[in-house]
Amino acid sequence: MKLIQINIVTLACLSAVSALISEPYITKFAKRKMADGCFSESVMAAFRGKILAAIEKCKGPDPVMQSELLAQYYAIVRIGGSRRKRSTVSSFSSQQLQDAESRISEMIERLGCVLKELKFANAQNRIDASSIKKLITSLGLPKSLREDLQEGVDQCNDFANCLPNSMVDKPPSTPEFGRQKAFFECFERAKAETCMKKEFQEGYLPSLQKENPAINADEAFQTIIMSFMVGDSPF
Repeated sequence: MKLIQINIVTLACLSAVSALISEPYITKFAKRKMADGCFSESVMAAFRGKILAAIEKCKGPDPVMQSELLAQYYAIVRIGGSRRKRSTVSSFSSQQLQDAESRISEMIERLGCVLKELKFANAQNRIDASSIKKLITSLGLPKSLREDLQEGVDQCNDFANCLPNSMVDKPPSTPEFGRQKAFFECFERAKAETCMKKEFQEGYLPSLQKENPAINADEAFQTIIMSFMVGDSPF
């Protein structure tokens, strides 16, 4: 069994409707299916329930805020960037810039509230790595998945904390928002690597070890990852 398997029928169907479904929605769907398959649908459903509860508590009186918060949460925390159409600065009037600054500040403040409700950030808006690792433990995941995710939390927290303040604390964002964004962008990649490693261990490693029982699982996986990075993958 190959590490990456392509369902030809599914691929053909996706190609046929690509003109109707935008790329960000396909990406979001693919990420969701990956998470459901990797961590289990029940675990992800419970976690999404926690997200919605936190957003409901932080949205305030604005009825539109819940949907906007949900979109921005997934853009910043899970996907790592927004795909909205960009506008040039020259297209903004002075009043529009002020309105945009006020709206951005409000949205970031409410996102900070969501992160605190989920215990992803502390009272000082800094990433709470210890709390995130406790949450991962509470999910009841297999030991290897749990340990890989917790290692990713530590690595991404170290990375985010290495960034200078001049890069991450720029108005109109709140203090530490840039560092939060850097952490979650990093952790999104760490989650993907964790799931790829799980697929490798379950679907490909057994056949490798039949050929060579002494093969090191972690080294073999990292070799495959590096082969993709340098464009020399045998898959």
